[in-house]
Amino acid sequence: MIDSKTLKKAFHAELSKVGCIRKGSTWYLRNDEIISMVNIQKSNYSSLYFLNLGFWLRDEEGSLYPPEEDWHVRTRAEVLWRTDDANIADLLNLDVPYENDAARLDEIRCFVRETIAPFLVKGATLVGLKSLLSNPSKFLIRRDVWRILGIDDSGSSPMY
Repeated sequence: MIDSKTLKKAFHAELSKVGCIRKGSTWYLRNDEIISMVNIQKSNYSSLYFLNLGFWLRDEEGSLYPPEEDWHVRTRAEVLWRTDDANIADLLNLDVPYENDAARLDEIRCFVRETIAPFLVKGATLVGLKSLLSNPSKFLIRRDVWRILGIDDSGSSPMY
């Protein structure tokens, strides 16, 4: 049976390849402008895991390891899922039976390598992050960074 430690090792194996640093259940990819982050969150009620994705604009505040609740831009990995990724939710729900643990971990690593890591890398620059935010309704964006990100103040994006 896969446990939290094994799942985090699988994430770390892929995310460290693009330069992410792990602290707890969060991986940080830093550059001069932005810190890109992914956080694994376990449900309180089951063995279901959620993937929180976010970005921290370094010019705004000086934290090297911003906590998930303070991220300037946040979303869940579900916004990245294609229709053929429908089984990702099942892969991250360790209560759902799977053919075997090795196959589940391979699928998770593939998703991290092919989807999560490129998303974090792209968002690690201001230009790349603005590109990812072409549909801001898929993200929670703190109002204090709207101007920097070129987001219209008309209220079309969720804010917090």
